[in-house]
Amino acid sequence: MNEMSATNLLSLGPRENRARLVSWRHRRHRIGRAAWVAALLSLALTSGDGKTPPPSPRAIIPVSEVREGMPVVAQTVFQGTAIETFAGHVVGVLHGYHPGRDLIIVRFEGDRIEESGVAAGMSGSPVYVGERLMGAISYKMSPFPRDLTAGVTPAEYMVREARTDAGTLTARNSVVGDDGGPAAPVAAAAVADSPLSPRLEPLATPLVASGLHPLAEREFARELSRVLRGPIVMPALAGSGSAHLGAVAGDARAALQSPAVEGAPLAPGSPIAGVMAWGDVSLAATGTVTRIEGDRVFAFGHPFLYQGSIRLPMAKAEIVATLSDQSSPYKLANIGRIVGTIDSDGLTAISGTVGQPPELIPVTVRITHGGALVDTVRTMVFEHVTLTPVILRQVVLSAMYYAPLYNQQSTYRVFGRVAIGGDRTLAFDQVYSSNGGPTDIVPQKAAADLGDVFGGLYTNRFTPPRIESVELTVDVSSGHRAWRVTGLLAASTRIQAGKPMNVLVELEAFRGEHRLETVTLELPANLRGTPLRVWAGCASALVEAGVQLGGSPRELATARTLDQIIGALNRRRSDDQVYVVAERSAPGAVIQHQLLPTLPVSMLSLMDVPELGGSAEVDRWIVSSASVSVERAIVKGRASLTVIPQ
Repeated sequence: MNEMSATNLLSLGPRENRARLVSWRHRRHRIGRAAWVAALLSLALTSGDGKTPPPSPRAIIPVSEVREGMPVVAQTVFQGTAIETFAGHVVGVLHGYHPGRDLIIVRFEGDRIEESGVAAGMSGSPVYVGERLMGAISYKMSPFPRDLTAGVTPAEYMVREARTDAGTLTARNSVVGDDGGPAAPVAAAAVADSPLSPRLEPLATPLVASGLHPLAEREFARELSRVLRGPIVMPALAGSGSAHLGAVAGDARAALQSPAVEGAPLAPGSPIAGVMAWGDVSLAATGTVTRIEGDRVFAFGHPFLYQGSIRLPMAKAEIVATLSDQSSPYKLANIGRIVGTIDSDGLTAISGTVGQPPELIPVTVRITHGGALVDTVRTMVFEHVTLTPVILRQVVLSAMYYAPLYNQQSTYRVFGRVAIGGDRTLAFDQVYSSNGGPTDIVPQKAAADLGDVFGGLYTNRFTPPRIESVELTVDVSSGHRAWRVTGLLAASTRIQAGKPMNVLVELEAFRGEHRLETVTLELPANLRGTPLRVWAGCASALVEAGVQLGGSPRELATARTLDQIIGALNRRRSDDQVYVVAERSAPGAVIQHQLLPTLPVSMLSLMDVPELGGSAEVDRWIVSSASVSVERAIVKGRASLTVIPQ
């Protein structure tokens, strides 16, 4: 292709392409003939209205043919959606960087790349030798951003491994350990131990976040650094699809197809995003497309979540700017419309298919003040054993930070339901109260409680749950409405088995009055002469004391099915009640989720039989219980006494 034929080819393209052509003419003497030809090809591939069938993918050069000194050309987007080209040369090949895999070392040059450095978000930027694809920019070689040497993942690995086994690292969109908890993801190779480490590490993945309160954003960054193994950077709160959330409640699929940013058609070198949440709260990881084969897209050149098989929405993006940060340059992106599904997150690439996006979880959080609706947060969250609970925590946390009266004396009731496949429903209802001020941790506590619920569902060792929707309400009322249990005494000195027993619970309000609540317990007739321990307090305080209320950790630990786990979670008690229980010390057991008190020794001897899996010995069990409400306030503390019915 000569200059005239290339110009003619582009003459019908957008005006910006002609302007870029002029710019490239002025720069061609610096970037060399190979870069000039690749630049023209890039302009041709990205011009037009997007309806023209994509060109056939270029041939791949095997790593075995790569030689020191080879001139290369790379493509990426520095701003907007215009793919730009910069030159470089092969420094060498690092053999066996991963077992059975090599890494190509390339040094780049030219004004554009020197201005930005090898930035986070360039992961996947294709690198060509002549007309053949060599690989993807994927690793940084130095802690200093002005070093333009980078690691290039060979394209032959990216395509071969994504084609042959999308589930190399895991077989699910989740990783569950032998104990039912999350297993550690595959560690990133050669992750740096210090900011100045000279070791190789994958280029950081920029995460675009919108809709999160700044405090929640910081919490989210800390959570991700704990959960993920690959390096990430959260540049700033940025734009995404929140403007199109009106359709989520009635038509989630329409909302997914609504573009927030209409970028150019996907092409090698164009930005791409993996979307974790989409809506009023949006979270997405951005990188670069390396190769397209039909409707199959290959990108990044390294893992994102190290999860193997995955179901992550794939979206277009545009680059707002490539910022040459002195410590870590990065691309700042807007997320466009969702165009397909990323289904492979392997060691050498992420890859996916253009077309149908995956099913997401609709999440609705309503904020009310004294029962009156103040705001509604709607978002769609992708399903993942580790990240879904983390994201849901941050959505609730952000809603509470934005709620009226945050950081003041206030009381929150967080309640709602989770719809689970198989016509199952999980209820959540808890009360929190805050005295305000800079040490207020109520939002974090509420978000952590909700995250624990989802963590328990996703890490169960029986059946992967299919979450269909989440609907929550955060109701805020003024005042730190809290009561503390300060004492407990029997109303009478004569306690008789088989008859009601009245106890008096002493309560003290926060900076308020004292009051006594009379609670009646029914005592079975067969307890004559049996010492009973009577407790009064909030649910969490009694569970801490080992009282086996509904939904206790022991009940969850002995569950044998997903339905039993959901049932136990639905039996959890809220802290807006004073619970009074009488318990007896006697040998018993929880076997397959059922409490069997006062078991004979012969039965207890069977506790170690494997067929009775999910069993646990107990020496305390509740014989009577009652509760009293404290009118939308939180209860704290506990008290106890011992009685012997006659």
